[in-house]
Amino acid sequence: MNNYKMEGLLKLIEDNQYKYLFGFFDPEDKCWRVQPRKFILIEDKKLNQLSGQFLQSLWFNKLFRLEDKLHFIIMAVDNRQSSVDIEKDMNKLKNPFPTYHDIPYYLRNTGYYIMDQHIMMNCLHFLKKDNSFKFTLKSVTNPFQQLTLKLFENKMDCRSMYISTPSFKQILHTT
Repeated sequence: MNNYKMEGLLKLIEDNQYKYLFGFFDPEDKCWRVQPRKFILIEDKKLNQLSGQFLQSLWFNKLFRLEDKLHFIIMAVDNRQSSVDIEKDMNKLKNPFPTYHDIPYYLRNTGYYIMDQHIMMNCLHFLKKDNSFKFTLKSVTNPFQQLTLKLFENKMDCRSMYISTPSFKQILHTT
């Protein structure tokens, strides 16, 4: 693992063994999608925390509608593993809807997130007042990880919103 000092106890991490990727269930195609870009990782020793972020909204910017099933995943995977192969493995079971059971055995430190219809309706209601905000979800499978998404108003349809710029935080395990 290569570390690059930023300031104080914050370090930009480049892990030679693992990369962290973001995936989501695409409601239009009814399959999992894994983004080809990896998260930029920052370690905070003082907070005992690892953070990952996408630097640009262009890396992930997707329109979701009220009736969509919103499932997201943060995963650590061997650096040599391609996002295309992971995507194929996640869709191998051909399930008609997304579940935790779609996650391949070789993924590590996985966080699975669900934004249910109740949360989405509240987010759409809030977007009528403020055209963008951040929303944080807790993982249903990993108590040490949380996902933050940036939500944007869709001015063309108030029953949909854009989701962009995922980031995550997780507690570093001490041994």
